[in-house]
Amino acid sequence: MFRRFILAIGGSAGVALSGFILSVLLLRTVTPAQFGVYGFMQVVVALGYGVSNALFGSPLTVALNRTEPPKSDTAESYFKASFLISLITSLLLAPLTIGFGELPETGAAFSV
Repeated sequence: MFRRFILAIGGSAGVALSGFILSVLLLRTVTPAQFGVYGFMQVVVALGYGVSNALFGSPLTVALNRTEPPKSDTAESYFKASFLISLITSLLLAPLTIGFGELPETGAAFSV
């Protein structure tokens, strides 16, 4: 149980730390407008992560921790739905970034 808790916290902490380090590095190398686009995209990604976790992550955790064994396709269906939401979000981030006046390469980088 403790191992699961550490892994859950470690994943979020790792993402937050890497985002912070990248922000500090970008702050010194890009224009204020470019950093604003980066900040906005980080908010969009965090919102998507929160929605995905609420719709798929938490219910999957509950379903897998029930006393009766889960149906064989429970985890697979949650994975497929979460992957679909991730794909849709990725496809929306690139045009959104380009719409802010950034290069297509920047949009492609955000969508990955």
